[in-house]
Amino acid sequence: MSTLDDLAETMRLVKSPGLRIVACGVDVRDQAGADAAFVDGLAEFRHLDIVLVNAGIRSVAPTRELGDKNWDDMFAVNSTGG
Repeated sequence: MSTLDDLAETMRLVKSPGLRIVACGVDVRDQAGADAAFVDGLAEFRHLDIVLVNAGIRSVAPTRELGDKNWDDMFAVNSTGG
């Protein structure tokens, strides 16, 4: 799974030829954080044509062994983002 270091590398690669990017490490279940990231994008570009929220978590454990909290967290991130 990706890390904040991976995000930093993506930002570096996009910026290296002189392009602009706004990227934020925000938990998709954090509406205030997502809203702030959106506002940051608007501040940088004045309008947004594309917004990508890329999130997903997984477990290597069988579903029956996840436990309620892990199941709820995985479902919230992967399905509803909240």
